[in-house]
Amino acid sequence: LSEMAEDGSSSNLRLRFETRLLSQPYYRYVLSVEVFAPRASDCACWSSGRCLLCNSNWTVEALDGGAMPLATNDALLLGFPLVSELPFSVFTNRAPPSALVDMTLRFSSIGAIPATSLIVRAPEGYHFPYSCLTSEASGLG
Repeated sequence: LSEMAEDGSSSNLRLRFETRLLSQPYYRYVLSVEVFAPRASDCACWSSGRCLLCNSNWTVEALDGGAMPLATNDALLLGFPLVSELPFSVFTNRAPPSALVDMTLRFSSIGAIPATSLIVRAPEGYHFPYSCLTSEASGLG
């Protein structure tokens, strides 16, 4: 690791192998590591509204100790979009204990990437009846 922050983290991950990586078609290498995603406020174009997704191009270089890399992807590997914030409000007219309550969830936005499904997990002690959509919402498909 180079360019370490105070907490010991780094934006660069350097790996040194005991044997050479071979470039034959029957060799495949997989690297699996944990990485902390940035805060949404750290993405300049997303925060300013100039892009829908936080651009995150990753650089991969193969080195042999020489002045120049052996191979590089030129930072053209597009990463993954950050999960968008999902602001919502919960409304109900009345909420007596141990009763069926008509509740409304109102979303002010769904996120930068169009959603294809929505999962709502009720807090402890609450549960949804088997068929919980109102007649107005059941036609959504």
